[in-house]
Amino acid sequence: MRNYEKGSEWRKWDLHIHTPQTKLNNNYRVVNEQDVWDYFCEKIELSDVSIFGITDYFSIDNYNAFLQKFNKKYPASKKVFFPNIEFRTDSKNSNSDHIQCHVLFSNQEDTVKKIANFLTRLSLVSTDINLTSKHCTNDNLLEVTFEKAMVTIDKLTERLLESFGKDEYIIVGVSNGYGTFRPGRNDGRGAEYAKELDKKCHAFFGVKTNVDFYLNKTEDRAKFDLPPKPVLYGSDCHSFDDIEEKLGQFFTWIKADPTFKGLRQTLYEPESRVKIQENEPDEKRGYQVIDTIEINDENIKQTIQFNPNLNTIIGGRSTGKSSLLQVLALTIDSGIIEFKQDKSNEKNFIKSIVSNAIVKWKDDEKDKKRDIEFFPQNHMHDIARNNGQKDGLIQGIIKNTDEQKKINTYHAFCTTNKETIQSAIDNLFKLQDSINNNNISLKEKGDKEGLEIEIKGINNAISKIKIDDNFSDDDVIEFKKIRKYIVEAKQYIKILNNDKTQILSLKNEQLLNYSIPYKFNELSDYSKPKIDVIFTKLSKDTIELWKIELDKKLMEIDTEIKTHRQRINTHEQQQSFKKWQEYISGNKQYSELLAKLKIEQEKLQEIKIIEEQTQALLKQQDTLFNEILDKHVDYLKQITALKNDFALEYEDIEIKIYSQFLEKKCTELLKGFINLQSHDRQRYVDQFSENYSGNVKGTIQGFLSKALNGEFELKNHKDIKDLTKGMLIENWFSLSYELTYQNDSFNEMSDGKKAFVILKLLLDFSNKKCPILIDQPEDSLDNRAIYNELVAYIKSKKTQRQIILVTHNANVVVNADAEEVIVANQHGKDSKNKGNIKFQYISGSLENTKLKNIQQSVVLNSQGIKEHTCEILEGGTEAFKKRENKYGI
Repeated sequence: MRNYEKGSEWRKWDLHIHTPQTKLNNNYRVVNEQDVWDYFCEKIELSDVSIFGITDYFSIDNYNAFLQKFNKKYPASKKVFFPNIEFRTDSKNSNSDHIQCHVLFSNQEDTVKKIANFLTRLSLVSTDINLTSKHCTNDNLLEVTFEKAMVTIDKLTERLLESFGKDEYIIVGVSNGYGTFRPGRNDGRGAEYAKELDKKCHAFFGVKTNVDFYLNKTEDRAKFDLPPKPVLYGSDCHSFDDIEEKLGQFFTWIKADPTFKGLRQTLYEPESRVKIQENEPDEKRGYQVIDTIEINDENIKQTIQFNPNLNTIIGGRSTGKSSLLQVLALTIDSGIIEFKQDKSNEKNFIKSIVSNAIVKWKDDEKDKKRDIEFFPQNHMHDIARNNGQKDGLIQGIIKNTDEQKKINTYHAFCTTNKETIQSAIDNLFKLQDSINNNNISLKEKGDKEGLEIEIKGINNAISKIKIDDNFSDDDVIEFKKIRKYIVEAKQYIKILNNDKTQILSLKNEQLLNYSIPYKFNELSDYSKPKIDVIFTKLSKDTIELWKIELDKKLMEIDTEIKTHRQRINTHEQQQSFKKWQEYISGNKQYSELLAKLKIEQEKLQEIKIIEEQTQALLKQQDTLFNEILDKHVDYLKQITALKNDFALEYEDIEIKIYSQFLEKKCTELLKGFINLQSHDRQRYVDQFSENYSGNVKGTIQGFLSKALNGEFELKNHKDIKDLTKGMLIENWFSLSYELTYQNDSFNEMSDGKKAFVILKLLLDFSNKKCPILIDQPEDSLDNRAIYNELVAYIKSKKTQRQIILVTHNANVVVNADAEEVIVANQHGKDSKNKGNIKFQYISGSLENTKLKNIQQSVVLNSQGIKEHTCEILEGGTEAFKKRENKYGI
């Protein structure tokens, strides 16, 4: 028996084609002296169909005739042929047509030999002839005529069971066209009969529109609790015109070995192994499929082929399963595996094999470093146990979705918010320094109330001095008024000159945030230069405008100063004022009191100015205080908004965001700054995190007030501004992720289920189409979870990406319907390899079956792939039985 090393592959099958000399409707005609059989054989060989059902009515005579002629003409052909006998039954459908039925037989010699005897025992019936002793022999059929010959479905099934084993034939009903047994609408009796006929059939000839019906995807059939069955599309050719029109166009894609056992696999997997469509199913790009690995090493010396879909590597302990997977991965990408330090011997052994290995891809490229995903044993467990790795995986997933924009916006906010808070804290402490300096100045200037009393006393003393009669009371009042103005104006000019100094320094301050252009690097080559030009121009224009406006303000101040100086000069030049000045200078008592009054008034004026400045500073500080407070609280508001707005789901997996208060980090910051040699301070630090997590705004408000008021006693060489920045700039809520699968929280799952969810994350949210190499994905999952979840998951993924995995579980192999099974063996006394090579492998499909030959010394050649699977994997036999029972076979 030939072994197909790549296992089950998609091929074109046409299981309903008639030959020349078919018993009914034979329309094969040739011109001139061309041999009709020769021409038919040529058409079959040249077609892209690989497997045929050679069909005739009540007979396999033409099957035998065709096979003899074809094998003589094309002895090396890879085409495969099965006998297909078409029967007319005595039952009629709603159109009064006799229901047709086909039986496909194995092409094994023993089976074919039994068909003649089966036909001689199969009774014929007819409407117009007594056929009590007539059977499906050639003589009887010629007598009855093929046009009128019929059998009963019950006798047909009865004789099949008597004559053949269940693996030797397949009964195929007709679901479309002439001879169909599907009832008409509202035909209750016909529906009941159709159900009974359905039970007797393994498969159906039909068209694409019949597929969903027989796969129970519609209620019409599903309500009868009948198992899903495959629908086969055939050309039903009866002429060369039919062949030109239909051959290679009317066919079925079947994924199986081109054997009858392969065909029977469609009964177990009628949906995934049978497709009626134009293009090859599950087709993958050549550069994303590993075709072979050729190893020429003393430990492994062979070429191993791979199926484009699911490849499972099985074997006993230490038989080279994982070694093959590692060699394959490292041959493609030498840096994809990191061996642990205690695995140096394993590393050297694997790498020595890798140096003698060549990987060929489906596109015929060799030794190409291409993208693959390799998940070593326990890889999913390791990620599941490590929150950092898990979050990293999720972040990578989110990165490829629209939800990433929301997270980017959040992170951009955090970055900007930190910069804003840091700048605001710097300004807050500058304001506090100014307020403190003003308070010191006020103390140095004296007591305001005392100064006001003193000035009042001086004014009283002045008022008691007798003024020269040459001066009226109005003259005195005017003099005092002018004198007060001059004192205040000179003080005002002093303030304006200070403003000039400050404004001149502002001209040299950095006006713009020059770190912004670094963010342009995230832009494309198309947008970056354009945005760069915009920023440069606006920066230049803004700076120039800023300087122009400051110069205008300086000119305004100069004008203001000049105006007051002129007014002072004007007053001082007035004759009345000069006269007063001369009088005062001549009156020692008056002069001394005025001088003293001037000093006290200037002090009072300075105090008032400082108080006004302080009030303005306090108001500014209060605004800035609340702004910082709000900005810090915005961290919590923004992460809460993100949590509420973020949603990422795929099938049964949901990813949510949650925030976590960094309590330990926050406490460590306080302990690093605050002197804890006090019960009160120790209690404050101990309670801070609890207070913060319950009331962010209130706790930070209290902290900031204490910081500004100098109420913290810090450790040596620690600065309160640094502590304040550390506390308020930091976002104490970290972003983390919560996983749910089928509404179960990730943290509450078993280790095995966690690993399975991680596997789904690795694959479901990935846009990659490259091969996946996995070592034992079933670890820690119970059999129910493996069968219900892992198996179904692998079956869905293998159609999208090539999967090569090591497994010890029969359900993964059998019920995931592995296209290729690679059996590994290590040479030993009771498990010999050919040529005594340390590791050897044999591969094939699940339908590759051969009973064990105990005389065969090479263990891998001693039995079929199915038998190896049952022997090696615990529960293998049960898995095959469960699969058969699932479809009632």
